[in-house]
Amino acid sequence: MGVLTDADCPSVQPIWFELSLKSARNRNELSNQIEKSGKAAVVFTGELYGPQQPDPRLPESIRKNYHPGWGHLGGFPMKLVVFRIDSVGAAGRPYRER
Repeated sequence: MGVLTDADCPSVQPIWFELSLKSARNRNELSNQIEKSGKAAVVFTGELYGPQQPDPRLPESIRKNYHPGWGHLGGFPMKLVVFRIDSVGAAGRPYRER
């Protein structure tokens, strides 16, 4: 579990992520890269969950002020569950420039 951020877009709220790997492939490479520099460029397969909607059965006054979320104390609007790590590289340049 952890948080994904983009240093190039500090105004964008971080995303909560969870590893639910079906295979250990590339997991050691990811751990090594994170230990080395604290960040990594990763291509993965997973599922993205968007902002949750309040239960429509709640009274209008509660639904209007209710902001459910994911992760620690529900503090994140989106959650990413990673099933497979396809590749790992050093972070730095945007993926499209590699």
